[in-house]
Amino acid sequence: MPVDFTQWVDEFRENFCDSPKRAIMQALWCSYLGLWFTVTSRFTFGQKIYERDWDALILLDACRSDALREVAPEYDFLDQSEIESVWSVGSGSLEFMCKNFTYEYEDQINETVYTAANGFLNRAFVEHEYAPSVAIPFGWPRYNVVRADDFKELTNVWDSRYSEQLKNVPPWEMTDAAISAGRRNPDASRYIFHFTQPHIPHISEAVEEERSVTEKEADPWKYIRRGDLSYEVAYERYLDNLRIVLDNVETLLENLDVDTAVISADHGEAFGDWRINGHPTAFPHPNVKKVPWIEVTAEDRNTRQPEPIPEEVNNCKSISESTVQQQLEDLGYI
Repeated sequence: MPVDFTQWVDEFRENFCDSPKRAIMQALWCSYLGLWFTVTSRFTFGQKIYERDWDALILLDACRSDALREVAPEYDFLDQSEIESVWSVGSGSLEFMCKNFTYEYEDQINETVYTAANGFLNRAFVEHEYAPSVAIPFGWPRYNVVRADDFKELTNVWDSRYSEQLKNVPPWEMTDAAISAGRRNPDASRYIFHFTQPHIPHISEAVEEERSVTEKEADPWKYIRRGDLSYEVAYERYLDNLRIVLDNVETLLENLDVDTAVISADHGEAFGDWRINGHPTAFPHPNVKKVPWIEVTAEDRNTRQPEPIPEEVNNCKSISESTVQQQLEDLGYI
């Protein structure tokens, strides 16, 4: 997020030629981002994860609190009445990472194993990008984010476990990576396992029908804007995406040896809230900023023995920029 008035003006002019209305909205949004990050990088608005007690934190990308409560009765390991709703420090993965993983918590981070299928790991901890890459006209964000080497282990499984058919890392692959990471690091104090679901693409029907995801499943927002898809259908697919990841989280909990496991999210998801879809950076709507938080039981019963992939371990610094770009494109960010 470069603070560059000249670049901001140049981007405005370029966008204005394509769409004057969109250019004005983009320019105003970038100005707002400058103010937002100047303030929120210094004062906490939301719950920082290291301020809570947990040994393993299972993050479900874009999971709303109300969505988890809705499907909780379908799962024995979830008690609907125990699901808290807390304010996240971010409304997107990159903002979540940049505000949680700071040198204020360096000692805890040094003992944290973080395994994820998320290109923003590289953006935050390798490339040291703070928030979106658009230019802002002014702002003084306080950058205090740790580096990849500050983690006990930092692994991005996108390169090694990607499904071309699903345009994503399937939750069962992420589960296998998480189980392997836990068993590989029995002495770690903290584990974070960051799944991509229920974030788009919505893969549940494609998995059931053994086919590739459709364009509507990959980018529902485009079809909603066109009037070719209803919010009701998109939300049901979102819930099914949540179910498919929870099915696999259940397997993880049977193969993880920790005292306190927590299921939460980095941010939620908007379905037309304030006329917004998805989860724009610095978007304060409760359906995006409030996330679930629930303690669950975990015990390694050795019900699954995944095949390790040695080359993926601690690989963030070796992942190519093209891989990161592909991931962010498949997740709808580019």
